[in-house]
Amino acid sequence: MNKKLKQYSLARYSLWLALLLLTVMVMSVAAQDDTGNIIWSDPVDAEPEVGQSTDDSIVDIIVGRDTYIDSASPSSIYGYTSEIQFGYNWVGNVLSAKRPLLYFDIRPGVNGIPSNAVITRAELHVYLKSVTDANPNRKYNAQYLSTPWTEGSTSWNNAPSYGADIARELTAANYPGWKIHEVTTLARTWYNNPNGNHGFIFIGDERPELPYGGHLRTYHSKEYASGAYAPKLRVWYTTNVDDKAPIAYITTPKDGIWVGPSFTVSWDGYDPNNSNGSIGSGIKWYDVFYSLNQGTNWTAGRAQVTSKSTTADAWSVPLGQRIDLYVRAQDNAGNEGPPPSGSGSSQGWAKIDNQAPVVVMTKPDGQTTSTTIDVAWNNTNNEAAQSGIREYQLQWRKDDGVWNTVNRTTPSWSLSGATGGSTYDFQVRGVDNVGNIGEWSAIKSTTVWLEPVAVITGFNPANIYQKIDPPADGDKFQVQWAGFTPAGTSIVSFDVQFQRPGNPTWLAWGAATGTSATFADFVLTASDPDGIYTFQARAKNSAGVQGTYHEEYQGKIIVDRNAPYVGDHMIYMSFIAK
Repeated sequence: MNKKLKQYSLARYSLWLALLLLTVMVMSVAAQDDTGNIIWSDPVDAEPEVGQSTDDSIVDIIVGRDTYIDSASPSSIYGYTSEIQFGYNWVGNVLSAKRPLLYFDIRPGVNGIPSNAVITRAELHVYLKSVTDANPNRKYNAQYLSTPWTEGSTSWNNAPSYGADIARELTAANYPGWKIHEVTTLARTWYNNPNGNHGFIFIGDERPELPYGGHLRTYHSKEYASGAYAPKLRVWYTTNVDDKAPIAYITTPKDGIWVGPSFTVSWDGYDPNNSNGSIGSGIKWYDVFYSLNQGTNWTAGRAQVTSKSTTADAWSVPLGQRIDLYVRAQDNAGNEGPPPSGSGSSQGWAKIDNQAPVVVMTKPDGQTTSTTIDVAWNNTNNEAAQSGIREYQLQWRKDDGVWNTVNRTTPSWSLSGATGGSTYDFQVRGVDNVGNIGEWSAIKSTTVWLEPVAVITGFNPANIYQKIDPPADGDKFQVQWAGFTPAGTSIVSFDVQFQRPGNPTWLAWGAATGTSATFADFVLTASDPDGIYTFQARAKNSAGVQGTYHEEYQGKIIVDRNAPYVGDHMIYMSFIAK
């Protein structure tokens, strides 16, 4: 029934098939390389590009199968009745939900459509016979049918499975007459993928709490009036000769840039004019390939997609690995660009950085006598094999308080205005140029002393003074100490105190009071008890500032001169550790 038509115009109504305006999501093929290194995410498919001729042919395709199923009569078959019912009504006290099923055969070379056709427009025509209510806001959904079915055997009990949504929450028509709607995208999808065409099902609002009486819409089927009012597709198409393959190219990544373990691959393309000057049929789909060995082997990352970007995940690819990319396209006339072959096919390439920076703090540590704390760190990664550091995120806190963050591009920083007697903690992590974020480094701490500080540094003998002979006056061991003081001053004297075992009283040690020495012998008497002796010190500097005694800088030693002797002096060690 092919013929040339002038401009075709019909009144458009707000009808129950508004769902078919929406873009059909084309199923895509996920792929990976032989070792499973690259995983490609599903894209959001876009509307295919299509050329439009002003001199198109048209054909009407009568519905191939139409029926409806009824929940109140689950074994009944309505494939050869003269009407199609949709919605619900009540049969006694039982809800009767009715769902239409339609199938149109729009295969290439069938029903008047040539095998080299390019569909430029399609409309669905259905005749609404009657409506039981006038509510203009009735809603319904539509799904693709995913399994085959026949008119003569399909009932509620054995209805075909349905899959992806075509559309949801659409409004049904509420007055009789022909209903016409554009379904170009749907017609192209079925024409290009006939094996995936099992028709579609419509599901209305079937909530039983809706007002008694329901809402039912009745349409003419192909069995009514010898098919004069049958549902049909009206299809516009062109058979202009398209003899040029489409051009496709990678847009990103390009030129050997670094990319992260999850990165975007983008492409574009166009279908050039044909040899006779007519416009091309438009791009139908794209294939995207990648190579991890500079073009020796190519793997399909995305196949027959209409989108122009996707996400590739390469967590397990070796650091610094090169990835080459190539895209080709097929147009709506079947012309296809060549597949990749060899290294010369590469249209873009990148290096993969899938390892986060590892940063180690080098200072501060211990204590300082300055109100300015210098902080430094090192990036331990091999920068030559990575994308490089974009920034460092440094955190610091005072006396276990809230962390403060400082962003740096260089591996050092200074904290000014530190408070004496406070302890400051620091940690750092790196962010590289592709967005990999490293773990926080181990915390480095420093305590600020703005007064001179003295520390008991050790004993001679170390940790224990043991004498097997009976105690005597003059027994002795050496105590050692040291100090530090703010810059610009020096220590002029120390005071050392001690505690005898079991006695909490601190006693001044005359031999080490007001001394500039850093060690002295502690002389025992015969009557001094065995046990743990504790020592602490303070210092005075050249500015006349007298420091304080600090418990954390004390020193302890065991004295063991009386039987029974401590053969294994570990009994004391836990006390010394304190």
